[in-house]
Order: sequence, then structure tokens, then C-alpha cells
Amino acid sequence: MASAVFGPYLAPNLGIRTEQTVVYAAVVLILVCGVWNRVRLNSHGVLAVGLQCVILVAAGIGTLFPVAGSAHQSGSALAMLDNLILPLCVIAVTAALGQIGGDRTQMIAALCRTVVWLMIANAFLTMVCVSSGTPEWLFAWWSGGGEAVAHGAEQMGRFSGIFNQPAEAGVLYSVAILGAIWLYQRSPVRLALVLVVLCSGGIITVSKIFLLGGIPVAVWQLLRPSMGWWRRSLAVTVAMAGAWIFSGAFPAWADQTPLFKLFPSNNADPLKLVTAGRFGEESILAPMAEVVWQSSPLVGLGVTGQVGAVDNGWMQALVVAGSVGVVGYTLLLATLAAAWWRIRDNGPDARLAGGLLIIVAGGSLGLPVLTANRTATILWMLLVLLLLTPTSQRPNRDSHGGASSDQGARTVSRAAKTITLSS
Repeated sequence: MASAVFGPYLAPNLGIRTEQTVVYAAVVLILVCGVWNRVRLNSHGVLAVGLQCVILVAAGIGTLFPVAGSAHQSGSALAMLDNLILPLCVIAVTAALGQIGGDRTQMIAALCRTVVWLMIANAFLTMVCVSSGTPEWLFAWWSGGGEAVAHGAEQMGRFSGIFNQPAEAGVLYSVAILGAIWLYQRSPVRLALVLVVLCSGGIITVSKIFLLGGIPVAVWQLLRPSMGWWRRSLAVTVAMAGAWIFSGAFPAWADQTPLFKLFPSNNADPLKLVTAGRFGEESILAPMAEVVWQSSPLVGLGVTGQVGAVDNGWMQALVVAGSVGVVGYTLLLATLAAAWWRIRDNGPDARLAGGLLIIVAGGSLGLPVLTANRTATILWMLLVLLLLTPTSQRPNRDSHGGASSDQGARTVSRAAKTITLSS
């Protein structure tokens, strides 16, 4: 499933991605094999699924009972329906895999390795695009029909590799560097090399989610008081990677200096500039919100939504499910935060989950990260494994990969009870 996220469109005219095919095929497989009734989630996982279903139901009501005379142009109902249903499918499949013999720690490790190394490959691909031009075959990864956003972004000096939107690439570069820290915290040389490549690719993308979210969170994790001196040096290495980019290692990209456009001039509105017009004076999201409030403030416009980019998690919830959707999305993030609070002392797993939640919450200001193409599948798989499965089925591992002392104590206790009953 994780590898499929990086696949091309299989049917461009229909908008069918490799990712969708694999996820929905996996759902059919767990139904056919009878594994669906063994899916187990903790209380936070059940609540998260319930809130996602509330948003879906509200969107369905808005679709079945459209507002007469509403002056808006509808978007693709099938695409939005996929955005709302796919996370539920990913949650079900991931939880099911953990119930049929999957080890949570090994599953997280496999998922992180997949994301890290495929994002490294994507970083090298962006470097090739900058220096030699974009190959034609890359369009199969960008668009399910119509004009590709990535093509226009490249004209502004923003290269995102296989991702159609730089924001999507920024989210997964952020996930990749957090996953690398989780994987290679005991291997400083490997971690340093991996971070240099990932940060170089992320900087070329010029994604604010990565620059203002992923990098600060990674540096914060590397500079924690409990970290050794070599981990502090890694933060310097990352900064040097950025300096290397700025110094003109890729002249075709450096000449356009797209990164410097993030910094406000004397007369510019900083909020508007940093958020690409989503917030601040003359917000591009304001007209869209106004249509919803005038037409159907409670349940929104349904899965057809509106034509145009909904570059905000709360705005997407408002458009498709009205105020019910906004409240549901906010409570969903709060539920994930509460789930993290329960495991906050669980070492590397808690740090990885905490970093992901910061990316999700901050990234939602510029992209509906929990429903967006490609990003949603990876994020929900990790969130399920880290936060939304029963604690007893997420054994904490020691530094040698063995079971935690608590689990060992429970095993000894069960053995003692067995001996007593036999006596």
C-alpha cells in the first residue's frame, strides 16, 4: 500500500491512481478472507472513525438535498467521495493487518523505510528535472486528466518530482525526515546522509509545509537535551544542505530564487505571503466560504463541492459538510492529540507520532492532508499503527528489539496462574 502511493495514474482519463486500486483491492481481500470482523481499534480509533463517518454522512445529506438556486459551480463528486472514503479503508486494512500476525514495530519500520527511500528517489528525480528538464513520462504521475498543477509550479521554480502539488511533496518529505530519525537514530552517519538528500529535495520543492513545518520539527527532535552531540551536529548538516542549495549548486533553480519570495517585503502582508493568499487581506478562501454560508451552512454543498482548489483542511470540511464538517474535523484532530497524550512517554514512537500530528495540524492550513491524494494513505497508516490500535497490541520494544518488561511481566503472570490452576 505504501509503495502504491508513489505509483502513476493507471487510467488518466478516469483519474484512477495506483494507490486507489491497491487500497480498495485490499479492502475486498479482507472482506473475502473474513478478516474484517477481527479489526480492533482503541477508543480513540473508534472515535476517529466515527467523526470521519459524521463528515461523510453530512456530505451525503448535502448531496441528496441540494440547495435550490445556489450560485456555485459543482466539482467532481467521485473524486471528493474517494477523498472521504479512502481514509476509512486505509484504517480498516491497516488495523486488520495488525490482527493477523503483523508486528506493529516491524510494520512501522517497513512503512518508514518505504517512505524514506522512495522520497530519496524522488529527491534525485527533482534534481534531474532541475538540471536536465522534466521527462515526458512524468506526466503520468501528475494528472488524471486536465492541466497538471506541477507543470505550472515548475514555471515558478518549484519542482516536486512525481507529485502533482508541491504541498503533497512537502508533507511526505516531512514524514520521511521524521521516519528517518525514528529509523536511524542509532546510526548517525546514515541519518546525516539521508537527511541531506531529503532536505535538498524538500527545499527544491519550496513547500511551506516542509520549510515551516517539517524542518523545524526535525531540528527540534534532533536538539532535544537527551540527544547526543552527534545528533546536534546533524542539525548543522541539514543547515549546510540548505546553504548548498542556495549557493547555486543548481543554477537553473537558483536563478529564479523562489525561496526568497517567502520573505515579506516592506509593503506585503506577511500572512498573505506565507500562506499563498489563503489567509490575510483578500483571502482566496473567503469567497468559497461565503458561498457555503449563504447556501447551506449546516451540512455544506455535499460531495460535489465547488470547482477550485480547496487548499485547507477545514475549508474542505466546510464546503462538503458545512459547520458539521468543520466541528468534526476539529474534533478529529483533537482525538488524535488525545491519543498521543496517552502514549507521550513511549519514547521514539511518541516522538514520531507527535511530529506527525504537528505536520497534520499545521499542514491542514495549506492542504487537507488527511484526505489529499497520496498523503492521506501514508499518514493514516502511520497514525493507526502509532495511535489508534489497542495498547496491548502495540508492544513497546527495547533497544534490542525484544518485548518490553511490561509484556514480559504479563507473560510471567499468566504462567503463574496456569500453574496454580493445575495444582
